[in-house]
Amino acid sequence: MKSTCVKINLLAAALLAFFSASAFALPTSGQLVKITDGLGNGSGGEFSLDVDANNTKDYFSFCVEMTEHITVPATYTIQSVADYVDDASGVKDAISDAAKWVMWNYYKGTGIFNQPKTADFATAVQTVLWKLEDENPASYDTDLYAAVLDQAKIGYDISGGVVKVLNLVTHAQR
Repeated sequence: MKSTCVKINLLAAALLAFFSASAFALPTSGQLVKITDGLGNGSGGEFSLDVDANNTKDYFSFCVEMTEHITVPATYTIQSVADYVDDASGVKDAISDAAKWVMWNYYKGTGIFNQPKTADFATAVQTVLWKLEDENPASYDTDLYAAVLDQAKIGYDISGGVVKVLNLVTHAQR
């Protein structure tokens, strides 16, 4: 049997320093993560992440790369937790501060993200994340994108939070 390695990159937010009593630790390399569908229409996130596949929703995520596809539900291995996408060719592409800011504020429901989390809104967030990461989606929410770019005037601060890329792998037997 031949084993093929598929790499997937997801953006995940963690509440680390905001409330120490309820802080979540970041997952680590080698841990398993079960990914299930969350909100969103079509491809992309929001996805639910269950680290160590123990039937708890530990995080949520969105796709970083438009050309990577996952099957849900499915379990993957965390290759690394980083500030960059480590793609199949080994190129390390840093995640933008704007994308981290979008994830953090969506997670917290603050500012322009203070609205109900619906499938349409999650889809808008996914397409804006792709646009911010130069993935060039066919369409994206232009108002949300403009608001994110406007935020650059005062900065993309995510004080009290951490947003990282989960570089995942799966090994399929053929």
